[in-house]
Amino acid sequence: MTRTLIYSALSMSLIVFAWWAYKENYLTQNRQDVIEEMQSAHSERFFYLQYLNAEWAHLTRAERLIALVENNFDRVMLGPMTKVNLAKVETIPYAKEGQALYSLLSPPDPSGTGRGFRPR
Repeated sequence: MTRTLIYSALSMSLIVFAWWAYKENYLTQNRQDVIEEMQSAHSERFFYLQYLNAEWAHLTRAERLIALVENNFDRVMLGPMTKVNLAKVETIPYAKEGQALYSLLSPPDPSGTGRGFRPR
């Protein structure tokens, strides 16, 4: 009787450990698949980030920016940064409550129609 009880306990423990190993094997495989997907997505994003950095470096080359400023000077009026271009904080207008920001940037409309923003 004791021998039968020991054999049945060992058989049950063998079945339990086999089921546990089977379950752990599939969990491990699923986790490995998830890790591979994450690594693939990470490498794609890293490649895209390198591409964006290269494009940014190309777009912000000094000679390209200088050529853009020279070609579009009549529209954007950009120039080199000097002391003359800087303003003191005290001279910057701030909007009062209820006042539109564009009214601080342009003089009042002489016609009195008040039709929105008018650049200087």
